[in-house]
Amino acid sequence: MKAILCLLTALTITISANTLRADSVLPGHEKVASALKELEKNTGYVQERLGNTLTSLGSLQGGGDLKSPYGDFSRNLEKLQSLSATVDKNSEQLNEALTANYSSWQAQIDQIQDSSLKSISAKRLADEQKKFATLAKNIKAAQTQLAPVIKQLSDINGVLKADLTAAGVKSLEKPLQKASKDGNAVLATYDKLKQDFQQARQSISSTAN
Repeated sequence: MKAILCLLTALTITISANTLRADSVLPGHEKVASALKELEKNTGYVQERLGNTLTSLGSLQGGGDLKSPYGDFSRNLEKLQSLSATVDKNSEQLNEALTANYSSWQAQIDQIQDSSLKSISAKRLADEQKKFATLAKNIKAAQTQLAPVIKQLSDINGVLKADLTAAGVKSLEKPLQKASKDGNAVLATYDKLKQDFQQARQSISSTAN
């Protein structure tokens, strides 16, 4: 009986130790996954809202009553500005989660005795760092490209707010064309981020293919 109790105690200790080790590693990836999901969601919203803003801007040139399309344009622009700021915040949150996870991961690597296993884990860490660095670089580039477009759209909004007339819209023909062209170029840049997000998600996925 004592032997059985000792065996059960040993098993309990082993399971608890393994659970503790698993829990000490898993939350890092979970936090990264959560931050990544939020960033991907809001980046998609920025792309969608920019498209809506450009569409409503184009509607201003379609003739008819200007109040409704201008109202849509102004509201879409306001939401676009807010979402862009949210993406910047989400990017910082993801970076913080990654920094903590990399530190924890490296600490685990440092404790591995087998040189082959150490090398495998170190390579996985380096691969993940590379994928997320690419994502961060491309998001920053997209946000940098978006900023002057938002400024341009804000200036157009200011002009229309003061002069919402057919003549006022007609006087903005060239600025509206430029805003549309620049905005569509930004949309294409954001569309390319989808592949970066996919690779980042696959890198930390706990689901086997």
